[in-house]
Amino acid sequence: PVALDFIADHMFATLRGANNLVFAGSRRRVEALADRLRTRSENGGVPNEFFPHHGSLSKELREELEDRLKQSNLPTTAVATTTLELGIDIGSIKSVAQVGAPRSLASLRQRLGRSGRRRGVPAILRIYVRERNL
Repeated sequence: PVALDFIADHMFATLRGANNLVFAGSRRRVEALADRLRTRSENGGVPNEFFPHHGSLSKELREELEDRLKQSNLPTTAVATTTLELGIDIGSIKSVAQVGAPRSLASLRQRLGRSGRRRGVPAILRIYVRERNL
């Protein structure tokens, strides 16, 4: 969908160079968005910093991404379902992005709490809504 391309363009421009979490809802949307972001990296001749994370991926792939997020010198954005919402230590996160409506306000609050954990650093939440969802 064209809307996902616009979202990917904005994310690529604003999220590169830091650790971020993107909650994209379904596994299908996670894979589609992560693929679009990876393609932008390849086309731009820059290292890919965008990786999918969902329950259908092998435990090894998920853990590799979680370990990468813990490294402060390796910018990484995880595009995830609810798998990274809570319970996993992933280090310092600059911002959280939500694509589409969250399941609940409590869920959105939990996700926002993943960023801005260091003193003096604000929590950043970016919400991307496709027009038909308005």
